[in-house]
Amino acid sequence: MRSIRIAVYGDVNLNIIDGSAIWLSSLVQVLNRIEGTEVTVLRKAPERRDLVTAELAELPRVRVVGAASAAPLTPEQALDELERLDDRHDFDIVVLRGYALARQAVARPRLAGRLWIYLTDIPQDPLTLSEADRARISDIAERCDRLLCQTEQLRSHLEAIAPAAATKSVLLPPMVAPVFSEVGDARAATGGRVRRLFYAGKFAPGWGVLELVAAYARLRARHPTLELHIAGDKVHDPPDEPAFKSEVESALTSTEGLVWHGGVTRARVAGLLGDADVALSARDQRLDNSLELSTKLLEYAAAGVPAVCNRVPLHVDLFGDDHPLFVDGLDDLEIVLDKIISDPQEWQRARATGRQVATEFGYDRVAERLGPHLRRRVPDVVSPGARSPRVLVAGHDTKFFDAISTHLTLCGAAVRFDRWAGHALHDEARSRQQLDWADVIICEWALGNAVWYSRHRRHGQRVIVRLHRMELETTFPRDIAIGSVDRVVVVSELFRDKAVAQLGWPSERIVVVPNWVDTLLLDRPKLPGAEFNLGLLGWIPHRKRVDRALDVIERLAGADRRWRLYLGGKLPWELPWVWKRLDEREYLTAQLDRIRRSPVLRRAVSIDGNQTNVASWLRKIGFVLSPSDDESFHLAPAEGMASGAVPVIWPWDTAAQVYGRRWLCSDGDAAAEAIASVDWESERRVAQRYVRERYPLEPVVASWAELALHPLRAAA
Repeated sequence: MRSIRIAVYGDVNLNIIDGSAIWLSSLVQVLNRIEGTEVTVLRKAPERRDLVTAELAELPRVRVVGAASAAPLTPEQALDELERLDDRHDFDIVVLRGYALARQAVARPRLAGRLWIYLTDIPQDPLTLSEADRARISDIAERCDRLLCQTEQLRSHLEAIAPAAATKSVLLPPMVAPVFSEVGDARAATGGRVRRLFYAGKFAPGWGVLELVAAYARLRARHPTLELHIAGDKVHDPPDEPAFKSEVESALTSTEGLVWHGGVTRARVAGLLGDADVALSARDQRLDNSLELSTKLLEYAAAGVPAVCNRVPLHVDLFGDDHPLFVDGLDDLEIVLDKIISDPQEWQRARATGRQVATEFGYDRVAERLGPHLRRRVPDVVSPGARSPRVLVAGHDTKFFDAISTHLTLCGAAVRFDRWAGHALHDEARSRQQLDWADVIICEWALGNAVWYSRHRRHGQRVIVRLHRMELETTFPRDIAIGSVDRVVVVSELFRDKAVAQLGWPSERIVVVPNWVDTLLLDRPKLPGAEFNLGLLGWIPHRKRVDRALDVIERLAGADRRWRLYLGGKLPWELPWVWKRLDEREYLTAQLDRIRRSPVLRRAVSIDGNQTNVASWLRKIGFVLSPSDDESFHLAPAEGMASGAVPVIWPWDTAAQVYGRRWLCSDGDAAAEAIASVDWESERRVAQRYVRERYPLEPVVASWAELALHPLRAAA
């Protein structure tokens, strides 16, 4: 694999030590830990001091450059400079931080398809989000390649605003430098007598610095040896609080026992933490709705210094509800600090919890998670030849082909879509234009699209058809001119045998390429209570056997009210081809009536409707069901397994071949018993590992690239 060429630009001044500057430095250091990366950092402003950039100067495969400007770059100037740099370096990925910057960047076609945008400075309260901001965020999500989200909560917020974000959001959590965990390793884990308080950061209204100093002054009257050490030199001067700056400067310079260290490097902050006992990261309650985590809070934890912080869901998820240093407001500072000073055992407990939490945010851990996303941008399979191969994808529903088409583009192909209005409905004039353009035609579904293109194929063109289980119930496959089809793709060997037996197609033209699962996208933390939630994703038509799922939940929820069943997917009347069939309508109506009449089912079953964001929906699902009579692969269990849910599968024809026998259940009673008795936490890890090893996206898209872009053996 060749190098992954990355440009990084944050709309932040690296001469000023604040959270955004530290973020940029941390990101570059994380990227540098991923094998094969080359990183170009564009500075916003001419370098006046190197407190931040000095960390980057010695890194291999990293260059820090500045534009020929005496003033800080505007967003427009920065994008111009990035495009000039792109002429020389041909970036695979351009990482940007800043809402205003991102809004301009996505409007530039030159950078399209390569923008990885980190958004934090956006409205984070959905109740006050303006329609203009909603439209801007949606535009960014639709046009960028990836959205980098600092927390799972922020990712959910963005995906709720912009549905396009559902397949593009990547978690990029706060990044904690190794120097902090080294400090934590070095300091003794015994003792616990609190002698020194510590704060590092900016001085702004809402950040609680004045309240902290006041609380400290009162505490010192009772604890005369107590010290407060403060690092940082960014003092805000807000127009609506004209006295704020002078009050902060006075507090920092005239408070007895307070040592102000000014602006210092991260290494120096870590050194100061080596002598600190409790850190301060409390904020005004007006900031409690933030969906971001403070990196400093995690740095304190890694260094073995428990931190005072607000009791908000983000912090409760991290440290547990019983963290002894939670405050409900800045007025609680004195009381909480006084308690921890008097209770060494609670200090020790908070310290141990914090150190354990911080391990997930170290540079190596973040690099381990981010690396696979980066490597997808540089495929192993690259199209040979001087001209880009022209690949046309034709079909009525191509959502399962999006990742494959993206990969083909990265391999050097030009990809277009001929989107049909139905199984046999299309604009024939448009299809003929596309036919004239294409070198390779991929028919997604063996329906009318495959019939038409197989019969209109030109000399020298390649035709590939993907056959699903559903098409075998129609007449379309028998009308395909199979002699004009180079390859038919199916998802399993058993299904290939079935296609040969039913259609008489030559087996040498049928290749097995399994369905893929985006294991990176689906790997998200489960919501509380997921271990009691069953999910059936796609419960229509009759052969999906929703009645079996109802049998299972009725038994479980009848014994324990915590159990629930969630039905995800289109409703019966939203699928005309199902609803117009009398047998289907009678069956599905009977199941809905059963739910309505049963007190247990009314309470325990939720019909969630069609899911445009499957990854988010699966966060609440602990068990994913596959009670069908017949499937060729059934993607839903694999998606559930990738999310960390335990599969429960009835023995349809190819179930054992696709998923093994570990999770097969002979009937509803066996399924209910298995669900109630399994070690959920352990079993879901086994299921997740199974899917990661057998159905990851990368080898599947590589197989499609081989089929579409390279010479076929014994091609027609």
